[in-house]
Amino acid sequence: MFLPFFIVVVIFFLISLRQVDPDQIGIVFRFGKFSRIVNPGWRIVILYLESCVKIKNTEILTEKQLMEFTRVGVPHEIIDKLRKKS
Repeated sequence: MFLPFFIVVVIFFLISLRQVDPDQIGIVFRFGKFSRIVNPGWRIVILYLESCVKIKNTEILTEKQLMEFTRVGVPHEIIDKLRKKS
């Protein structure tokens, strides 16, 4: 009885893991709205509720992409950092 439940929990946990590489920044969205910034490493993203967008530190973002981040609620401080590295 306990073993099937344990297996389901382990599978759910493994599916929820996301890796952000050392040269990336992770932006987590919950229900399509900005939730948090994650640093490089292994992170847990709640399955079906959250999504993670990974952006390389060297990637050049277009103004349209930056405006999309503004629309979904990413703080202006984060957008300014992304704009400065572009």
